[in-house]
Amino acid sequence: MISFSEAQTKLISRCQHWLAEAEFKTESRALYQSLGFYLAEDFYAEVDLPYKKLSAMDGYALCLEEGKVLAEQGQTFMVRGEARAGQPYVGKPLKANECVRIMTGAVVPDSAHTVVIQENIEKQDDGYIALLQDTPREKNSRQQGEEIEKGQRLFAKGQQITPSIIPVIASQGIDQIDTYRALRVAFFASGDELRSAGEQLNSGDLYESNLSAIAALLHNLPVEWHNLGIIADNPEAIENCLRQASENFDLIISSGGVSVGDYDYVRQCVEKLGDIAHYKVAMKPGKPLCFGSLKAASGQPALFFGLPGNAVSAFIVLQEFFMPAIGLLAGGELSANKLQLTATLENKIKKRPGRIEFQRGILTSHMTPQGINWTVNSLCAQGSHRVYQLARANCTLVLAQESGDLEAGNPVTVTPFPWCFNG
Repeated sequence: MISFSEAQTKLISRCQHWLAEAEFKTESRALYQSLGFYLAEDFYAEVDLPYKKLSAMDGYALCLEEGKVLAEQGQTFMVRGEARAGQPYVGKPLKANECVRIMTGAVVPDSAHTVVIQENIEKQDDGYIALLQDTPREKNSRQQGEEIEKGQRLFAKGQQITPSIIPVIASQGIDQIDTYRALRVAFFASGDELRSAGEQLNSGDLYESNLSAIAALLHNLPVEWHNLGIIADNPEAIENCLRQASENFDLIISSGGVSVGDYDYVRQCVEKLGDIAHYKVAMKPGKPLCFGSLKAASGQPALFFGLPGNAVSAFIVLQEFFMPAIGLLAGGELSANKLQLTATLENKIKKRPGRIEFQRGILTSHMTPQGINWTVNSLCAQGSHRVYQLARANCTLVLAQESGDLEAGNPVTVTPFPWCFNG
């Protein structure tokens, strides 16, 4: 039996080897269609931001006398024109003690030294304004390039394009962006007891649910996925499915059939068509894990990830074990930025040392004078078939391999489900 981290290291190594040999093409896509994709190259600023010195307030742009560091209370300035956003002042350069009316976002004339807000002036009848208080040089303006300078590297290759990144790219006048192409993923389930929604259940049957879960977890990644459905539990059907899929997809995910039972044919078929690594991993749920590759007549082999058949095991193994690798394959960089919190356990947990456990739980925040405190309640029924308990949960408790029983009040590490904490 190997540790969870050792198994993930082996998985990532295989994926990196596959990427090194793959001709993983990039593509140019419209910025508004790029959400979730990964940048195929470093992104550099095309223009300064702000692109010119701009007024931060509605008011007046003042030209000061040479050597003066502020416009003084009571001083008067002659108004020579106006500057609005998109319509700069076009008159003669300002002289000392002259000004222009200026609006937020308008270009500050080169001959102006500061901006006084309109609340701090008094209009006079002769086309002058008088200052109601002192105003220092370079007040109420945004300097050219103070946020972004032309040529500055803004985002690194492999950065995922998120909603907050898109307006920055758009601010550079970019409407097309180079990303890695979508990862092509196919998945299927194997099991004679499985039925699709709408079919009649006979004694011993159950409705298949893992394929929907796989699609849901892949949803926020740049993945072009195809549900191949339920494949008959016989070697010929499974081998045919794997062979065809290996010609058309980068990654094939199976649900069920990867253990060592008499009718677990998926693992055997992968071994026949390529190679597979099969491990007993010190994790719960999901101790038997396998991954490998399938030879393809067209050239580049397809990767294979095998999930357990039990619904909760399949979900946890995909979410906790395989998803970082899928992000890497889609063009992302490996990251340790997974959100984890320390919470206070509300109930006792029985656990034997020897395996890392991912238990489902309910995480709750509590406001205190000192800030936010987090508590978590581990759901009592942790069976790998209990899908309703999974639906009730909003996090996993990550219980270290070496830990034993835990008492209420102990600190524990939790990983919130992102779809449960999106505001």
